[in-house]
Amino acid sequence: MSTSTTEDFLNQLEACAAEVEEAQKDLDAARQDRDEQIRAAITHGVTMYAIAKRTGLTQQAVAKIRDRGGDE
Repeated sequence: MSTSTTEDFLNQLEACAAEVEEAQKDLDAARQDRDEQIRAAITHGVTMYAIAKRTGLTQQAVAKIRDRGGDE
């Protein structure tokens, strides 16, 4: 028989939600850094093909990042 209460479950869920929120912030920051590096590489003559190959992105995704600029 379980001794966990509704409050225990809710507290655990709240803690998990906070972890997810923090991870999302970290992911957003990492993406922003990656996108800035992609734009800098393109500015310095690195091809979208080479960037796509190294990052695992498609050339179309690299082009979208390039076209968005730093306005996000």
